[in-house]
Amino acid sequence: MLIIFNKKGFNSFWLVFIFCAIFIFVSPIILRAQSSSVNINLTVIGTSTPTYTITSSAGPNGTITNSLVVLSGGSATFNITPNPLYEISSLVVDSVGQATSTTYTFNNVISNHTIEALFDLIPITTTPTSTPTSTPPNPPSGGGGGGGPSYFIPLTITKMAVSTAEESANLSWSTNNSALLIFSWGLTSDYESGSISDIVFSASHQVKLQNLTPATHYYFKISGHDQFGQNVNYTGDFYTLSLPNLITLPNVSDLEILPQPSSSLSVPSSLFVSWQNPPVSEFAGAVVVRSPYGYPRDANDGKIIYDGTGDNVVDTTVQKDTVYYYSVFVYDSQKHFSSGAIANASLITKKIGGKTTTIVSTSTPASPVSPTFTLKLSDVDFIQDGRSITYSGDLVPVFLDKNLTVSVSLSKIPAKVDLGILKVTNPYTLHTNKYLFLFNAPRKAYESQVNLYGVGGGIYPFALDLQFANNQEGVLSANFVVTKASLSALQAPFWQTFYGIVWIILILIILILLLIIVVFGIWRLFRRGI
Repeated sequence: MLIIFNKKGFNSFWLVFIFCAIFIFVSPIILRAQSSSVNINLTVIGTSTPTYTITSSAGPNGTITNSLVVLSGGSATFNITPNPLYEISSLVVDSVGQATSTTYTFNNVISNHTIEALFDLIPITTTPTSTPTSTPPNPPSGGGGGGGPSYFIPLTITKMAVSTAEESANLSWSTNNSALLIFSWGLTSDYESGSISDIVFSASHQVKLQNLTPATHYYFKISGHDQFGQNVNYTGDFYTLSLPNLITLPNVSDLEILPQPSSSLSVPSSLFVSWQNPPVSEFAGAVVVRSPYGYPRDANDGKIIYDGTGDNVVDTTVQKDTVYYYSVFVYDSQKHFSSGAIANASLITKKIGGKTTTIVSTSTPASPVSPTFTLKLSDVDFIQDGRSITYSGDLVPVFLDKNLTVSVSLSKIPAKVDLGILKVTNPYTLHTNKYLFLFNAPRKAYESQVNLYGVGGGIYPFALDLQFANNQEGVLSANFVVTKASLSALQAPFWQTFYGIVWIILILIILILLLIIVVFGIWRLFRRGI
């Protein structure tokens, strides 16, 4: 008590002690609050009134209104006219079959569209003769194809309609004569999956296929004959729909493409593709898809060059002076896929110092920016653990060591995005992670996944590039402001960070001061003879 109080009142030691206690108690809370957030500052540029193109096409033996350019929100009507003795056999709008009609109207146009009309010969109906016992003559025997009765009409298939789901497909069609047909299908033009046969002659036909594989390309063939022995063959194909992407998986990070020389040559002959898999329990593997035409949008949109749990692959089937586009998709045990990380590269032949050599280029020509819309920060959703992050102002708190979904509702984008790319640059390695920013139908939004695992503190440049089918473009720029890495096994221990070192030094200074005060107080007590 003599140390705390003296005759003059409250001892200065007690003031120092209270100050130190408050500092020790409050400073970890402040530092912990700083260590669990990422601030995002977004700015968006570009305005104009968009227009959209409706592209029309018609098969032989008919016409359709020429392609039109329509203002946003406008409408357009197309007239379809078959030639004499022909009828409209198929009307397809945006790859979806429609009821046949001589007119079709697009209302409230907010994206590009396509419309296609096909035509077939009107079937000829024969009138029975007055003699009830008369029957059509038999077709001529033997091969060839000549000498038959003049009123025989070639057997044709018309009004083909296909509708697909994730694991099923419905197909229907008509024949101009009653026919007995066989429907075959498969993953190749060998139609190896199975076949279905008619049991009676009919002019209307329908097939329903079950237990198909989602997001898969199928081929089919229809063959058979009518009651007069005339044969028909018809081939086609269709795609099953992808499973709804309601599960968000983190993408790979640090996707990089480097040259891979052969063992006997000093010049690169292959491409070495490497990446970092996300450290999550849902991870079951990654698939690498390559295409020379553009970034593959899913695991079926190109050639699969790797499928497994590794983190690299050597692509030995590349050719020089060809740009290859790579997409890496993470998947879980149920074959749900991530949005996709992307990169591109090419082996380019150049003359350096009088010698012809081969180098790897990972650059692509920049497209001209023609901003077409304005997007506010409030239009962008940031989602973690299935919850939308709430914020005020222009700072968005984002938790580290979790997957981050960046999402923009379809209603906020006034046109169909042909390709969206989300870019995040690591300020330490200067490596830019690029992710596909594509439409997610079940969520009715364009979105992508950002891998925030193992991120250190700093400012991360962030950009979103939306390219439209009409060659227009929208640009959104932003920054991740990371104050400090979170406490996890993937991050540096707290005492190895800048704030941790400063905090430890301050604690040591305070402890030394406390020790000096205590020793000084004891010395005073002994000096006074207490």
